[in-house]
Amino acid sequence: MQMKPNDYKMVVSECSMALQVQPGYVRALLRRARAFEAVGKYEMVMLDVQTLLAADPSHRDALEIARRLRGPIIGARQEAQQDLQGS
Repeated sequence: MQMKPNDYKMVVSECSMALQVQPGYVRALLRRARAFEAVGKYEMVMLDVQTLLAADPSHRDALEIARRLRGPIIGARQEAQQDLQGS
């Protein structure tokens, strides 16, 4: 079942509140990372993934997300550099 964009925003909000109370809450970090990924906020995804991997360098889901996002993040950075050079 596919969530609507508003559902992703609610997941991000709820997980962020949980993380304010318990910053290392793995399940909240993972859910928020997946919600950020779904709405294309890749830099935010990587911040959560880095937090997960700092706590557990072999976290399978975090490693998979990092591998999957390597392409989109590199592509976005290259586009930004081209925009800066073209200006």
